[in-house]
Formats: sequence, structure tokens, C-alpha cells
Amino acid sequence: MNSTLIFIGIYALLCILYFVYLKKAVKETNNIIFHMITVICIPIFGFVLVSLMDYFIQVMRADETDYSYYIGEKKYEDLHYLKPLNKQKEIDKVSIEEALNLNSNTYKRQMVMDTLSSDNVLDYIDVLKKALGNTDSETVHYATAVIMETQRKLVDSLLKLRRAYQQDMDNRYAITNYEEALSNTIFCGVFDENNLAKYYEWYKELTDKLLKEEWALERFFDNRIKLDFILGDFRHAKETCEQFKKQNPYSELMVNRYIEYCINTQDKKLLNQFMEELKGLPVKLTQETLQYIHLFN
Repeated sequence: MNSTLIFIGIYALLCILYFVYLKKAVKETNNIIFHMITVICIPIFGFVLVSLMDYFIQVMRADETDYSYYIGEKKYEDLHYLKPLNKQKEIDKVSIEEALNLNSNTYKRQMVMDTLSSDNVLDYIDVLKKALGNTDSETVHYATAVIMETQRKLVDSLLKLRRAYQQDMDNRYAITNYEEALSNTIFCGVFDENNLAKYYEWYKELTDKLLKEEWALERFFDNRIKLDFILGDFRHAKETCEQFKKQNPYSELMVNRYIEYCINTQDKKLLNQFMEELKGLPVKLTQETLQYIHLFN
């Protein structure tokens, strides 16, 4: 009899202590009542039972997918991950690429979707492509959606500017806008090679005409040479480098592209000739380019 009373007294004390713990750890009153009824009605094993139930509930919550905070009312169950992002502050704190390595799928998804509202989504294309290989299927889905939306916007803008150019092919404003959109589409990294073939031909056709103009901008030469490198058309790349040098002998960009051509074709003789010729060109070089040149002297 005495041992029974002692057991009841000790167990009652444990229940009181457990109640105090629940008051601090659990916010919902219903959960507190449920836990207390369980441990009181099922002595000893009640503690084991509620512990197991709490564990499985936490596991289920960690795995459940809830995207409702992206639209309408946001949920704030986890303020660190679900609060509206101060984009620049968050990107400065943890880069998107680093975010992809975090354990929180919610945070990864939000960071990927947040690139849509960035000033320039193209800055994050490499990271978005990396996200396509993420283990979380929803992160992959979001990254795919962002890339496809970026592709759509680029093509829509390009076609609009192409029509404006075709309506007035002598309008420099229309020409430069079209060239910029077309080169951006080609070099931004959003499209794969299969989708770029048409744009390659458009750019070759455009620059074949533009590079003959006295007012041709440096970027026209630069982008055409880069495209020639991609296509493996080194003969045309050399011709364009020579034309670039003749028309813009003061261009540091020309110097970089010419050296790049010599390296890509492993033409050491031409490189040495250009280095000698460079001494007589009226080009002013930055320290970065000078360091590059010193590698070959």
C-alpha cells in the first residue's frame, strides 16, 4: 500500500513537472490538454507514447510541401525561411548558389523563385542551371519555370526589335537595339545549341552588313569574333580581327580578341607579329590587359 502511494506521489510530481514544461514549450492549449490526458491515463507508457507521436509529427511536418505563402497570405511558421525577402540583403548574406546547398527545400525554392523579380535574371542563369540538378524536385520545377519564362521574354523582345529593324534597316537606333537583343540572346546562356542555330544565322547576316559601316561599334566586332569562335570559323574570325584592328586601332577590346584568336589557333608566329605591331598602335591598355600581354613577352 505504501509503495503504491509512493509511486502515485512520484508520478503525480512528474506529471506536474511535465505540465510546467508543456506550458513553456507548446503554444496550443489543445495539445497541452491532449498530452496531459495521455500521460495521466496511461502511466509511464503515456510519456513514451506522446514522445513517439511528437517525433513522427515533426518528421511529417518537415517533409510536407506547402507553397501557399507564394500567393495570398504568407505563413510564418518559420520566420527565417518564410518571411518576405529583402532581396539585396538576403543575397548579400547567402548567395543563391549557397542556398542550393542548404537543407531547407523551402528556402531553396523561394530563392529560385525570387530571381524572377531580380533586375536582371540573366545574372543568375548559371545558378539556375545548377538548380536543375538539385535533389528537390520542386526546386528543379521552379528553376525550369524561371528559365522558360526568361527564354520567353528574351524571344518576345528580340522578335519585336527584329520587326522594327526590318521596317527601317537604315535606322541606327533600330539596328543597335536589334544587335544588342540578338547578341544577348546568343551569349546569355539561357538557350541550348539546338535553339541557337537560327539566331547564329541572324547575327551573321546582320554583322556581315554592319561591319562594313564606318560607324560600326566595337561590340559588333567583339560579338562577331566570339560567335566565330563558337562556330569554329577561325578564318572569318581572323578577317574580323584584322578589320577590327584597322577600324579601331585604339581599342583595348580589339587587343584582347586578337590575342585570344592567336591562342585559340595556337598561332605563335602571328602572336609574336602582333606583339611587335602593338608597340606602334595608339591603344591605351589597362593594367589587367598589360599583365595578360606580359605572359607572352
